Amino acid sequence: AISNTSVSTSKTVQFYNTAPVNMIFSATPQVMPSLDAKPGQTAQLVAKVMDMMGNPVPNQTVTFSMGAPTYTYPNSSISGPMLQNTSAITDVNGTAIVNFVPGTFDTNKGNVSYDPTDTGYVTVAATWNTINQPIQLSWKNYPYLSEQTTITPQNVNVNGIFSVTISLTADGWNLTGTPADVVIVTDLAGGIGGAGRLANTKASEAGFIKNATDNTYISLVSFGDSPTPTGPPYASADTIALWNLQLANTSHKLTPFNPYGNVWDFNLVNPTNWNSIVSTSTDCFVYGIGSGHACTNATNPMSYQYLNPGSDAQIDTDLMNAGPTYPANQGALTGIVNGYTSYMNYGGTDYAAGINAAIKELNSKGNPTHNQTIILMGDGINMMAPIAPGSLESYWPSDWNPRNGTGTSEGPQLWWFDESDIGKAASVDAANRAKSQGITIYGIGFPDADLSGHNNISDMAFFGSMVSAPSTLYFAPDPTTMTGIFQIIEGEIQNTAGVNTTMNLNMQNVAVTYNNVTNMTPGNQTFNYIYDPLASTIITDQNGNTYVINQTDDWIQNQTLSFDIGKMTVGQTWSATFELQLLLPGSMNLPGNQSTICFNTGECMQPNGGSINGVYNYTNTGFNMPAITITDLQVQNNTITNVAPLQWNITYPGSQFATETVYYNSQSDPTWKFMYQQPVNPGNWTQSYDWNVGSLPPGVYSIEVIAYAHDANSGKEVIADALTLGQSPKAFIRLQ
Repeated sequence: AISNTSVSTSKTVQFYNTAPVNMIFSATPQVMPSLDAKPGQTAQLVAKVMDMMGNPVPNQTVTFSMGAPTYTYPNSSISGPMLQNTSAITDVNGTAIVNFVPGTFDTNKGNVSYDPTDTGYVTVAATWNTINQPIQLSWKNYPYLSEQTTITPQNVNVNGIFSVTISLTADGWNLTGTPADVVIVTDLAGGIGGAGRLANTKASEAGFIKNATDNTYISLVSFGDSPTPTGPPYASADTIALWNLQLANTSHKLTPFNPYGNVWDFNLVNPTNWNSIVSTSTDCFVYGIGSGHACTNATNPMSYQYLNPGSDAQIDTDLMNAGPTYPANQGALTGIVNGYTSYMNYGGTDYAAGINAAIKELNSKGNPTHNQTIILMGDGINMMAPIAPGSLESYWPSDWNPRNGTGTSEGPQLWWFDESDIGKAASVDAANRAKSQGITIYGIGFPDADLSGHNNISDMAFFGSMVSAPSTLYFAPDPTTMTGIFQIIEGEIQNTAGVNTTMNLNMQNVAVTYNNVTNMTPGNQTFNYIYDPLASTIITDQNGNTYVINQTDDWIQNQTLSFDIGKMTVGQTWSATFELQLLLPGSMNLPGNQSTICFNTGECMQPNGGSINGVYNYTNTGFNMPAITITDLQVQNNTITNVAPLQWNITYPGSQFATETVYYNSQSDPTWKFMYQQPVNPGNWTQSYDWNVGSLPPGVYSIEVIAYAHDANSGKEVIADALTLGQSPKAFIRLQ
């Protein structure tokens, strides 16, 4: 259907995913290290067969095949890729799995075939019945950045000036996912909507686990379902001891309470009666009176029973690698999630205890170099509080009571909208302690439901106060949307991959070959650094900013040009161009084998060298490096499915291989994410790629194509706001 609401010559195409999906084929990871970079590396190829209703189909034979591999640099491969099996039978989940083994590159720097930024490519396919689905895989021998050095001109007169350009592209295998420690905190109290709500929560968490990369470590924490019944019959021994201390203290001045506000607080209900308390019970502790009095704070028109046995938090499993190469870990995590149960009338919500448990896990088991994240879900109605900051043990604050519908739109009869301001203050305190340690808190809020027929009960203002930023707060009015939200969060956690980078171009000593004799000469006798306020040293950083710096002092001091590049994320490029005056005849390689590009992980690499030839009275100043050009990047409209067909033209004027990579981002998440990569032969080509957009969340998306080679300047083309996705199953494509 063509919409009438178009801009200029743009078209809006609405398409519906009406065709049945019988098989889905995926590979994890699609970009991986070569075997010389990471011995034992494999990728899982997973084909899932489903019937017309989307149900898994077991006992189906799926065949897997592999095309001929190609390489960025010919003859660089020592061994090619392979499939460990060429067929598999689907299991009870409808999945057939085989392993892919990447190739190996030459590691001997003395060989002609060696290159420090090699990439191999191959297309693998899964076939079932008449359905054949291909996926391209690639393997690389570098973890973070590829680098190229361009020298112009390459032949220059003595005392002449030439320029050196160092270009970096963040496209290594280790940039396809950020190492992350993630703690998922699950509320098992009945107040979250009971088993119906929990069923969606469990499915979302299981999907998060299934889609984790090998750099993602997951821990599970829960509260609200009596996870630590250490005291009779449900409450912890510490909470019962606190109650007894209150009874013995006739002055009612308990120094431990309240650590979350300027009040003196008391445990409202005897913990031994948490499984039977009603509004008329006489086992409540009321401020200034003592125990043995009716729970006047808990009165309600329906004489509701307040059953809160054991709201303590519990670490259900420590952090473990949840990537596809650790299926046992994935199974263990999924098994715990599937075993979660919730009781409609039991349990109290204590977000602070859950956050405290997550902090404890990250501090004791987490890796401080990883992105550390807590994912919290709930309706924002907080009842309980920990007995002290950092504790996992809960108590029932004395200010708890049903709010009689306060803050809702459904009237005063909503007696179960029960909160504790002290509990809320405790949760904000716990969240602030987590954020002060650099831990990111994501929140998925939803309205409470399924309790006496009332809906849309929540306290999102409070819930939002616990998350790290407005961008990390999501709301799921429909519980079925939680799975999509989990996928968005996982993408942000795993794909905002980056590495802090520094570069030192050390030219203190230069190998100069003249008349077939090679001598090491001091850098300040070989070159002069030239400062040009328009051209040297000119930097184009990863954010697109261009500026000039003066490195004269650095050169005079030790003939080393240093660059603090900062964090480069996947898809970004950075370049620096500086000018030197040649003082000696002969051939030499720049920037030399003493130069390094280093990362905050402790790893370093050497820049690729470029050659310069100095002569006397040279009349031809050489040639300019040709440039790769990319044009006419667009989304085609010849297919009305959930696949967006992309097309662009590329001209590669070199004589080796270029590497082109396609990325995408969205207005809500501007970080460029890897989509596709392939080698390009010399010449003029029209390229195409079918981009599967069916699983992407709604939003406006941009597309970028970058191509680079050792014998040509890089090319780049961006189409902003190229694709607009609406609510599933609808999508909208804008054609330029």
